[in-house]
Amino acid sequence: MIALCLDDIEGRPELNPWLAGLYVDPEFRGAGYGRQLVEELEAFAAANCIHQLSLYTSNASGLFASLGWKTVETFDEGGKQFSIMRKRLG
Repeated sequence: MIALCLDDIEGRPELNPWLAGLYVDPEFRGAGYGRQLVEELEAFAAANCIHQLSLYTSNASGLFASLGWKTVETFDEGGKQFSIMRKRLG
């Protein structure tokens, strides 16, 4: 699953809209489904005049970097480090 949403991090409206909730069942990981979901969401967003997306992740920076996303900020929460990433579309 994957979602396109607003206000994924409260108080950061300048980062809207967000790619959020990417999840692939562990049984199906490594088969390219995550990449396909991201690419489909990016295409949907671009087709709907969205020119830039943000996301945050604690463990999938490599996947997103391989798809052209850039880390713009990091933060710690609950003892975990998160990366905020952005991608310009189209």
